[in-house]
Amino acid sequence: MKREGGGNGFLYGTGQLMGGCVFAWNSSPTIIGCVLTGGAEAGGWLIGGGIFSSGGSPRIEDCEITLNQGGGIVLDHSTDAVVVNCSITFNTAVGVDYYGERLSAGLTVINSGLGLYDSTISFNRILLGNYACAGLDIRDNSSVNMNGCTIRDNVSNTGSMGGVRVSDSVTALGVSAVCANTTGQILHQGTGWLDSSLACVANTCSDSDSDGVQDCLDQCPGVPDTDSDGDGVMDCNDGCPDDPDKTEPGDCGCGNPDVDTDGDGVLDCNDGCPDDPDKTEPGDCGCGNPDV
Repeated sequence: MKREGGGNGFLYGTGQLMGGCVFAWNSSPTIIGCVLTGGAEAGGWLIGGGIFSSGGSPRIEDCEITLNQGGGIVLDHSTDAVVVNCSITFNTAVGVDYYGERLSAGLTVINSGLGLYDSTISFNRILLGNYACAGLDIRDNSSVNMNGCTIRDNVSNTGSMGGVRVSDSVTALGVSAVCANTTGQILHQGTGWLDSSLACVANTCSDSDSDGVQDCLDQCPGVPDTDSDGDGVMDCNDGCPDDPDKTEPGDCGCGNPDVDTDGDGVLDCNDGCPDDPDKTEPGDCGCGNPDV
């Protein structure tokens, strides 16, 4: 489904119109599989060109939010919001909204709780203003948990933050990449805390195998992320890529378990009598029969 905004948007709940494509006030819409584009208002002062949500718990999944003015998504006083597997790209903002508040071109989180997973925030741009973050702006006692996200190539003007700004909020970036944003990658201000220990933060982005995962987070940089035997270990790190029970050849090699069925201290692969604890070769009388 594609929604082209024009300042009216979809209305969920009642209240002041802000969202260019979707406006949700004290309500909790589930938005799945949509393309939200072209949200704008005269003068470019729109708050949340793609989606504006206040006071609810929206779930936004498998959506493309692109080419909106006033930012891609604004979450204001929302609780338990979820954004998963979404692309927030090529949106613009003037840096401050109609009320003079800081506004991101990508995703703005204001006094809200958000789970942000497997999503990309990229190529968003701040057009004016020195206080806004181009990519992801988290502020005013918000709590954000992220994982599997890429925030890249967002551009702010001089004095602004390109990638992620966290102000007076709690944020865990998880296993995410923040790279090639202008100017700067991450800025933490005020109280609260920011955990970026698992994240890849760099001034340049590198995805040498073009699989959508930055090399610094890629289990197999430069080669496909393939798990042929389905054992949870990628082939590039699996010493036995076709054996689901082993990741290293061990003593018996791939495809052969390193087990000692009869407990005689000799592995079955080297034991001529794997079920006879008293013999490792058949001898004259065969396995199970003593040569006496």
